[in-house]
Amino acid sequence: MCCAELARQTGNHTTTMQFCNNAMSIESKLSKEAVKYGAIPMICYTAAQSSYDQNNTGATQLYLKRMKSYGSKFTLHLPLLFKSVVLENAVKTVVVVEFSQLNIPPGAKRTLKLQLEVGVTANWSWLIKKRNISFTAVFQPAAKEEQVLQSFDMHEADAVETLGSFCAPEKGVLALTWNNSFSFLRSKTIMYRISPTEKLTIT
Repeated sequence: MCCAELARQTGNHTTTMQFCNNAMSIESKLSKEAVKYGAIPMICYTAAQSSYDQNNTGATQLYLKRMKSYGSKFTLHLPLLFKSVVLENAVKTVVVVEFSQLNIPPGAKRTLKLQLEVGVTANWSWLIKKRNISFTAVFQPAAKEEQVLQSFDMHEADAVETLGSFCAPEKGVLALTWNNSFSFLRSKTIMYRISPTEKLTIT
């Protein structure tokens, strides 16, 4: 735990995550004292903080969710609870400030289209506030069949970002589509961010 936190504080996030992943992989071999102390929840928090330091709010939320799954019957629960609340609030602030909002009416689809040149990498992340939504990420080269990059059917709201990244091997269009056609009564709201934002259109 100390090695992972020391690496994080010195900005060596690759080493931090290696320590954290190694610790999680030997969870079943931990002593009763380490379990009672809260070694793995602490490692989960360290991984969450390191992910946040790297602007990966999706991974931050996943590690915090795993940390909470261990309940409260360990020595470090109260200090970790305080730290995790602070970190969760920081993630919420990032979502409010950095994410854009998109409303999908009942029975409708909304698509973000991004023109990509050769070698340009697109990064995207999104989350749905309530209920569910279907999603596809597709790359359409100029003269070839489209390539499906991601596909989720009726993805449930869980407060955790869905992340994606794609480096264009040739010129084409990246299309991110949120499909609410299965819902006849309820509109859906998503929060998203995408880069780069040049040549971005919404249909």
